[in-house]
Amino acid sequence: MQYLRNLVGNNNHPQIESLDTSNPIMAALDGTLYTSQGLKEKPKANMNDNFDIDFKDIDYRNVLHNTTMFREINGFKPHNQYNTEAQLKTIKNG
Repeated sequence: MQYLRNLVGNNNHPQIESLDTSNPIMAALDGTLYTSQGLKEKPKANMNDNFDIDFKDIDYRNVLHNTTMFREINGFKPHNQYNTEAQLKTIKNG
């Protein structure tokens, strides 16, 4: 992931047009958490196999952790629109 950040962030390689933004979500569904270096391997989960997943089966703490780490690793600003703790309480109690 660090390598990708360097490539995309510095725009040294215009052939790279996008990042797999589903990766942090799929990893969370696998129960895999991002580290500051990202992931060592691609998650086994994929969108097709999880299209009809029950929202109650999702650990949203993992999703929020991974998407936050993904943003940091790739040089994106933190997403300040949401209060993470308040969201998690709402999800847990909902």
